[in-house]
Amino acid sequence: MQKDEKERNFIDKKLLKYLLKKLEFDVWLLADRTGIKYMKIWLSVNSTRRLKDEELDILSEYVKKNTSLTDHYINKRFNKLYARNRRSPKTR
Repeated sequence: MQKDEKERNFIDKKLLKYLLKKLEFDVWLLADRTGIKYMKIWLSVNSTRRLKDEELDILSEYVKKNTSLTDHYINKRFNKLYARNRRSPKTR
C-alpha cells in the first residue's frame, strides 16, 4: 500500500478512535447502537478499510444526537471524509 493511501485511511481510524473515546464505547456497542456491522467498524479502526458514505451518514446522525459536539464541528470532520470518497471510486 502506498504512503498516500495509508494517510487517507488514517482519517477514518482517527475519527473512529476519537468517537469511541468521546462516546465511551467499544466497537461492539457502537456497532449495536448504529446498526453498522461490527466487522466493518473493526476493520476501519484496525485495518485499512474506509468508511462508505452510508456508514458516514449513520455515524454522523448518531454523533449529533448523542454527544455535546456542535453540528458545525461534526459536519466539518465528516465532510473531509465525504470529499475523500468523492475522489476515490473505491468507496462509492
